[in-house]
Amino acid sequence: MPPCAAPDEPPSLSLTVVPTQVLTSETFTVTFEASDDVALEMVIVWGVETGHAELDTGRIFTCTEVLCTGSWPVTWTVEITTPLTIVAVARDSLGQESEPASAAVAILPPE
Repeated sequence: MPPCAAPDEPPSLSLTVVPTQVLTSETFTVTFEASDDVALEMVIVWGVETGHAELDTGRIFTCTEVLCTGSWPVTWTVEITTPLTIVAVARDSLGQESEPASAAVAILPPE
């Protein structure tokens, strides 16, 4: 009998924001790295109720390999007092999703 195939594991995902503090009208970059034992299909990145139309709509990054990396520069132009929360999920070719990964960025008032 042939050996049993190892069970397919959900993708793993890490998410970072650099820098973690920016002044209004400065740019921060959201970066991710996802991996899977089969093949990744996509990584979806979005902001959680930030009030920024593009960030809240999110962005889909298409992947075709077992390792997928990407970045998204975002310029923030509105003064706020609470940190922004960014979330991402990776999906593999079998439809399994990673645990959501999140990161925060603080928007500082202009000097």
